[in-house]
Amino acid sequence: QDLLSIKNSQFTIQQKDKMFKELNDYKNFNQKQFLVELKEILSINNPVEKKDGNDEKKSLEEITGDYVITSDNFVKMILILLRIRSNIPVIMMGETGCGKTSLIRKLSEMKNNGEKDKMITLNIHAGTNDNDIINFINEKVVPLANKIGIKEKEKKEDYTRKGLFYEEEKIWVFLDEINTCKSMGLISELMCKHTCQGKPIPSNIVFIAACNPYRERENKGNKEDKIGLDIKQARKQMKFLNSKELEDITRAQSSNLVYTVNPLPHSLLNFVFDFGSLKDDDEKKYIRCIIKGCINKIYYKEKNEKPKDKEEDEDEQLKNLKKMAGDMIIAAHEYIKSFSDKSAVSLREIRRFNIFYEFFYTYLQKRKEFCEKEKQNQLYEEDNIFDNNLNLFLLQVYAVNLSIFICYYLRITDKEKRNVLI
Repeated sequence: QDLLSIKNSQFTIQQKDKMFKELNDYKNFNQKQFLVELKEILSINNPVEKKDGNDEKKSLEEITGDYVITSDNFVKMILILLRIRSNIPVIMMGETGCGKTSLIRKLSEMKNNGEKDKMITLNIHAGTNDNDIINFINEKVVPLANKIGIKEKEKKEDYTRKGLFYEEEKIWVFLDEINTCKSMGLISELMCKHTCQGKPIPSNIVFIAACNPYRERENKGNKEDKIGLDIKQARKQMKFLNSKELEDITRAQSSNLVYTVNPLPHSLLNFVFDFGSLKDDDEKKYIRCIIKGCINKIYYKEKNEKPKDKEEDEDEQLKNLKKMAGDMIIAAHEYIKSFSDKSAVSLREIRRFNIFYEFFYTYLQKRKEFCEKEKQNQLYEEDNIFDNNLNLFLLQVYAVNLSIFICYYLRITDKEKRNVLI
């Protein structure tokens, strides 16, 4: 009903006959259909498809880029937008890497013609204190909100005189990982009372927050690996800590929580939007789409060709390469989840894969070029046969393998489990 009401909000009472009676079946929608729906709901003038010409408005296809819109994150976008329009605080709770930040970022970009600086972000961590947040609000957020507020007031008055409705531009302030710090009281005041230390905040500021769930680690019958540095071994530094700090360290080490987070105060619990974790099918779509851009970029650059508009027009070799990379990553993802917590791997691994993929491709390409120069200078050795025989396709295949090796294989400490992954 919420989705239906927000979709019909574009119509006046006189246009009652145009209102939708029921929602579409979003599970069967493609990317373009979702963009058409978002254009209507967001009330924006951007075209859906890219057109020739110097149009000031970017198309929604350009703005979204490789971001995959599914029925799941489409519904989340609309519900978040509904809360923002109703001035209700938005707190997204979900597993790390499930797309909370990227969703809200894309929503902001679509509302603001692709401009990335319209949403102000504060990345909160365990070291963030009250002063950091207060300075951020007073120095970055409030001055910008006041500046925009003056312009918007004039526009609204002009629209009102003409008898038109005008939705004022608001500053979106995104507070990421709010429950990692100990300033929950201040954050609660900002989001619930819309004040900072008792001083009112401009009404055109909207606070959106993200947090990780306060839950215990899943026990899958595995002995916990001891990895990383043990602070108790830092004996020289330990003597400078007071009793409370030592107590906090001991509690953190004995904790079975997946994330080192603090419980949310009761005043914020009513506004929590359960983001959950990605569904398997959606995760697979994200994986294939995220790697597609990186592989296409290198493939077409080396071939000195313009990327195809439609995937069905691509070379079979490129199709096979993307399918192979996607299948391997999905298999590695599922394998690590089979013996670890569900948050052990996320979409962040895919972004790391892209970084390593470009690095290894460049590295192998330079090795090949070096071998060719050696051959010309009659310094060619038998050890260089491997590098010399690499072609465009093999270079990318080996770059895929090496990237998966770094992102997945090396994180497994048990030798038998490593062998299974191979």
